[in-house]
Amino acid sequence: MTNYAKAFSSLFTFLFFLNLVKVHQALHSKIPRKEHLSKTKFNWCVFLFLIWFSFPYTLLSQSIEDIGLINRNHSRFPVISPNGEVIVTHVRRGTRSTGGDVYMWKNGEGRIIVNADSMYASNFVVSNNNIVAGTRWSNVVNEDIPFRWQDDVYTELQWLPNSTRAFVEDITGDGSVILGTSQVAGSNVITLWKDDEVINFGCPPDVSTCGGMKISADGEVILARGRGGVETYLWRDNSWTQIEPPAGYDGFSGLTLSSNGQVLVGTAIGWDNNAGRATGIGFRWENGSYTLIECLDGNSTISQAADTNADGSSILCIDSRSDNPSFLWRQGAGLTKLTSFLSESDVNTEGWYLWATLISDDGRIVAGTGYIAPDPGMYTLWRAELGPVKEETIVVNSVSDNPNEHNISETCDTGELIEIDGEELPECTLRAAIQTANARGGATIHFDIPG
Repeated sequence: MTNYAKAFSSLFTFLFFLNLVKVHQALHSKIPRKEHLSKTKFNWCVFLFLIWFSFPYTLLSQSIEDIGLINRNHSRFPVISPNGEVIVTHVRRGTRSTGGDVYMWKNGEGRIIVNADSMYASNFVVSNNNIVAGTRWSNVVNEDIPFRWQDDVYTELQWLPNSTRAFVEDITGDGSVILGTSQVAGSNVITLWKDDEVINFGCPPDVSTCGGMKISADGEVILARGRGGVETYLWRDNSWTQIEPPAGYDGFSGLTLSSNGQVLVGTAIGWDNNAGRATGIGFRWENGSYTLIECLDGNSTISQAADTNADGSSILCIDSRSDNPSFLWRQGAGLTKLTSFLSESDVNTEGWYLWATLISDDGRIVAGTGYIAPDPGMYTLWRAELGPVKEETIVVNSVSDNPNEHNISETCDTGELIEIDGEELPECTLRAAIQTANARGGATIHFDIPG
C-alpha cells in the first residue's frame, strides 16, 4: 500500500468511529438531536471527500504476491506460462536420491501435480492451456524419463528408436509440440513430440551432435545448440542460420527465444585478460543486429539477460552481486530498476530481495525467487503485475555540466538541487540527460531552463 493509501486509511478509521460516537451521543443525550447531528455533518462530509479523493490510491495499491515459502536449496527451475497465469517449479525433498515433486501455482493456489518419488525432476515447461512437460531422472533405472502432464493425467513420452537418453527443453504456446534432445548412437539430436509421435529433427548441416533449446509459440522457429554447446543455430523459414556472438565476446549463456520467434535474448560471454576473469553482458538479437544490455550495479563483471516477453520489447536483466539485482529493459525506454518500475505500478516492494527471471508474453507479469529481509536463508516464489509502459521524456533544467549522480539511473539527477519558481528540484543537465538516455536505450530530451 502506498503512503497515500496508508494515511487516508488511518483518517477513514478515525473519522468513522468519531462519527459513530457522535451519532450514539445524539440518540442518547438530553440535548436536542438536531444540534448533535449538525455537529457531525461536517465530519461526515470530510469523511466522504477523503473516500472519493483517495479511492484511486487504495484501489491501485498492491503487494508482491508471495506464492509459497520454499527453501532455496529445494526449489529449482521455476517457469511461467506465456500468459503469466501459471508457475511451475521443482520442489526437492532432500537430496537427489530422495527425489522431489513438481509444484504448480495457479489462481492463487499451489499444489503438487507430479509426485516424483525416488526421482529428480527438472527442465519444466508449461503452455497457456496448463500442459506441463519435463524430465524426471530415475534412481531405479538410472535414466531420464520425459513426461507430459495435463488435467491430472501423467504420460511418459516415447523415446526415439535406439536412443539411450531423452529430455524435454521447451513447449509451444498451445502445448501441441514439445521440443527436446535425444541421444542416439552416442550423438545428440533435436527431438519433437507431436501428435503422439516422436520425431527425429536431426541437426544443422555438418553438425554431428546438437540439442534443442527453445521453440516459438507456433512451433515454426527452433533455437538449437551444436558441438557441445559451443555453437548456436536458429531454424527459421525452413533453413538453419548460425548465430555468432557480438564483437569482443566468445560465446553465449542462458539463451532464450521470444514467443514470436524473432528475438534472441541471453548473455554474451568473454574473457578479460588483464583482470584474469570472465566478463558477460546481456543482449537482444534480432535479424543479425545486437542491442547490448549492461545491468551492472554491484561488483560483478557479468550482467545476465534472463527472459523476454513475446516480441522482445521487455527484457529482464540481473546483476547477481547487487543488493537490488533485477532490472527491466524496455525498447525505447531503456534500463530501469525493477523495484522502481514496480513502485510506479503501485506495487509495494519494501523489504523484498527480488531475483526476477520470468516475464509473461504481454510483459505485464514478472516472477522469480526472492526473500523478505532479514531472512536470506528462506527463499520464496513470488509474482507481481506491472503497470503500463509510460512515455519517457527527460527535461533539462540547468546550464551546468554536472554528470548524473549514478551510472545506471532511470532519472536525470546530478545530486544537486536548483530553485525554480521558489521550489527546489533535482538538477538535470544536458550531460546528465544524455547519460540517462543512454542508460534507457533512448529517450526524448526537452529543455526547460529558467531565465
